[in-house]
Amino acid sequence: MSDAAVGGYVVYGQEVDADQLFNNVDELADVKCELFHNGEKLKDGVSSEVLGNPLNSLHWLAEKLEQQGTPLKAGQRVSSGTFLLPESLGDGNWKATFNKGLGAVFFDVVAD
Repeated sequence: MSDAAVGGYVVYGQEVDADQLFNNVDELADVKCELFHNGEKLKDGVSSEVLGNPLNSLHWLAEKLEQQGTPLKAGQRVSSGTFLLPESLGDGNWKATFNKGLGAVFFDVVAD
């Protein structure tokens, strides 16, 4: 998943079970992302930016929702945080790549 939640957008890629890609929980803290616009690399980030490990963020969210009486449901999609602050979303071709076998997401933005 590519998350620009700060900007209000989330793009999902191919789903893969985490236990197929990661041998232990700590490996999720070292996922690297690169963001491209029209073929130009804009920036990169690492998953440890999300409370040290995105699973920490997910754990916090699950507990908070449970306390509020609206628990997460199996299969529900969750944005657990942002590896890097998003760029202004402009026209063109966008790509976010991830290591650790997570692949990439691609999308195009076209003005109305």
